[in-house]
Amino acid sequence: YPGMAASECAPAGTLGSGATCTNLNDCDTGLLCLGTGTCAAVCCGNDDCAIGETCRPLADMSGTPLPNMVGACIRPTSCTPLPNSCPTGQQCQLTGTDGTTDCGGTGTNTEGMPCGGASGGCVEGTGCYGTAGGAASCVRFCHLGVDADCTGGGTCNASGLGSDMFGLCMGG
Repeated sequence: YPGMAASECAPAGTLGSGATCTNLNDCDTGLLCLGTGTCAAVCCGNDDCAIGETCRPLADMSGTPLPNMVGACIRPTSCTPLPNSCPTGQQCQLTGTDGTTDCGGTGTNTEGMPCGGASGGCVEGTGCYGTAGGAASCVRFCHLGVDADCTGGGTCNASGLGSDMFGLCMGG
């Protein structure tokens, strides 16, 4: 179970995907009860999820991702990173190659700092993205075609995120 110090087996419940749950074992086989109180499918990658869902890795109580990238299938919310349209304490992230977005937690790492896993998350206005062959770092969001959104002389790049409105600042 997410948040537990160790894995454990428990009898499956009967609630289906998307149902409201209150206990860890309320959900049917192959599903888990998220901290949001919703049953979601267990996954190891986006191919394990239904169309329109993404596999969000789960972490243990210390924030360390679970082995084998075990996650839960999440249907992303629709949000905008600029201006951030998520609730206080969360920020909008570009989550897939099809332009999907979702609200997620903010961190304390600023633009250019390493991020992800033990390195932590990024401040509002930036997201944690890796470069080909490189480590992930906090990168500033921008409106496509508006290089002025990028501090330090960078350019706004679609970066394979599939959004026709937002990109990531590259270079500079």
